[in-house]
Amino acid sequence: MPLNGHGKPPANYPSKNIPSIAKTRYRVTKSVLQQNLSTNQNAAAPQEAAPPIAAVPKCVITVKRIIGSDKESTVDHEDPNNHEMVAGRLHLTLYSTELDRSGREKKVTAVAEKGTRRGEDQLVEFECSFSVPRTFGKVGAVTVQNEHEDETLLVSTIALDGLPSPTTTTTTFLTFNCNSHISPLIQNRDLRIFFSDKSYLPAQTPDGLKRLRDLDLENLRGDGTGERKESDRIYDYDVYNDLADPDSSPHLARPVLGGREHPYPRRCRTGRGPTKTGGLCNEIQEAKSLDAPGKIYFPTPD
Repeated sequence: MPLNGHGKPPANYPSKNIPSIAKTRYRVTKSVLQQNLSTNQNAAAPQEAAPPIAAVPKCVITVKRIIGSDKESTVDHEDPNNHEMVAGRLHLTLYSTELDRSGREKKVTAVAEKGTRRGEDQLVEFECSFSVPRTFGKVGAVTVQNEHEDETLLVSTIALDGLPSPTTTTTTFLTFNCNSHISPLIQNRDLRIFFSDKSYLPAQTPDGLKRLRDLDLENLRGDGTGERKESDRIYDYDVYNDLADPDSSPHLARPVLGGREHPYPRRCRTGRGPTKTGGLCNEIQEAKSLDAPGKIYFPTPD
C-alpha cells in the first residue's frame, strides 16, 4: 500500500483495501480460542480404561479312585496301556476373597473333561484352565462337583499355576490340600467347598468367603431331620437306642445307652424310624434298614 510523506495512505486510495486492525485482532483471537478449546476438550475427554488382562492359570486336580464301588470303574486298571478316564468330569469354580462393586461374589468356572493316570497307584490327574482377570483378587476357595455317574473320588490336591497377582504383574502358585472324598453329584448334591490354607477368625473372614463358610457349616451340621445316607457328611449325634430288636422277640429288648439312667458316649445320629413294639425310644437296627446288612453309618471323611 503506497504512503505519503506523513506515513498515511493518499486521500484517493480506496478505503476498502485498508486492513482493519480490529478485524485482524478478532480473527487471531478467535483462532487461538478455537485451538485452546479443542485442546481442552481432548484433554478432558475421559479415556476408556483398558480391560484388565486375564490370566489363564493351569489347574491340576489329583484324585484317587475309591476301590469297592458298586460298579466297575471306567478305567481298566489292569491294562497298563490305558491312560485315560473317559467317562464323567469335574466341575470347578474359583471364588475370590473379595466382592465386586455390586456386592456379588467374584467367581470363575472351568470343567476338567478327562483324567490321565499317573503310575500304578490308582492316581488320576485332571487338568483344566481358568480365565482369571487381574482384578479378581486372591483366590480363597474352590468348589468341586463330581459328575461321574457312580464313582466316589478321593481328591488329594488342587494345584493352580499362573494365577494373577493383585499387586504385581507376576503370577503366583496356589495349592489346595483337600484329602477328601467327593461323592457323585447324583448321590449328594451338597456343594463340596475347599478353602485355602489361610485361617480366619469368624469376625475376620473376608466378605467373599462368608456365604461359603456358612454353607459348609450347614452341610456338616445338618438340620436334625431325615435319615442319613452313606454319602452324607453330617456330624449329628444321638444316644444308643438301636441296640434292641423288640419286633423280633421280647427277649431282644435292650436299654437305651446315653441317657441319665445309663450314661454313655454318643453315636452318630442316623435318623432311622422307630420300632413297632419298642416305642419312639428305640430305632430300627441299622443292619435291617440299609440295603447291605452290617453297614454302619459314619460321615464321609474329609
